[in-house]
Amino acid sequence: MLQDLFAAGTDTTTSTLEWAMAEILKQPVIMTKAKVELAEFIGKGKSVEEIDVSQLPYLQCIVKETLRMHPPFLGGQSIFSIDGLEKRTSITMISLALPLVLRMVPVMLGSLLNCFNWKLEAGIRPKDLDTEEKIGITLAKNHPLQAIPSSI
Repeated sequence: MLQDLFAAGTDTTTSTLEWAMAEILKQPVIMTKAKVELAEFIGKGKSVEEIDVSQLPYLQCIVKETLRMHPPFLGGQSIFSIDGLEKRTSITMISLALPLVLRMVPVMLGSLLNCFNWKLEAGIRPKDLDTEEKIGITLAKNHPLQAIPSSI
């Protein structure tokens, strides 16, 4: 069960981070606003620390909107919810994974945005970015995000 709990927290965090980056790359105005907020509070090119997140409301909104648009679980329950016993386990995994997501994703996302410039693969326009979902352990992108970082 501990292994399942760890996997649920890890998958949920990475899936949410990938969705957040995809949505930001799809809407460059959002990336610009987030970078401005990060540069003003953190300083351009610096990593975000957990203590900084409370001073970054726009970044927090991006994470919450990502969770609303692409919840890592469906209808408040994990896709593991098959029968009575598994349902209890799923609810426990969600309640343990969500606080991890809300603490770690803003730190990781903010650091990625503040330390690198990002663009999509050659030939892909932001509006054409694939955001098709697939159901697995978490609600993941059907085609993994492929973004190219460059130094600031």
